[in-house]
Amino acid sequence: MIHAELEEFLKKRCTLVGVGPMSQNCVDSAIEVANEHNVPTFLIASRRQIDSKDFGGGYVNNWTTEDFARYVKEKDKGQKILLARDHGGPWQNSIEVDKNLNLSQAMESAKLSYEADIKSGFKVIHIDPSIDIHEKPTVNQILDRVYELYEFCCVTAQKYKKEIIF
Repeated sequence: MIHAELEEFLKKRCTLVGVGPMSQNCVDSAIEVANEHNVPTFLIASRRQIDSKDFGGGYVNNWTTEDFARYVKEKDKGQKILLARDHGGPWQNSIEVDKNLNLSQAMESAKLSYEADIKSGFKVIHIDPSIDIHEKPTVNQILDRVYELYEFCCVTAQKYKKEIIF
């Protein structure tokens, strides 16, 4: 469904807008404009901005993924907002860096965050395993991490009967 909706919109040769949810005012404004002008708009949150309750939320309004998604869905009467994760992946949350997690722990942490995203109705997932606080990863290491996270997200989306795009 999301693929069809976006393809239909893109046939009009329009630009899609992605808004970083930097504050509640920013989120409210994006919802208002999207609904007023009847255009799909992405709210694309990094893990530092908004993350699952397992990580204590993010710096934007102290929202957890779950609370943020609920808030947006309640305000978005026209259902024009697409929730998106920007820069998901290992060590993309400051807690993972502060705790000096190893690769296995950071990957599991990222998966926990992605699961919350998918369960909460995020439609777009950005997989970004480019950060490694212990070494500079090779291209093949990055690709292995992408494949593992991609597979996890696909299986998780099927489990919860959610449609996502990457």
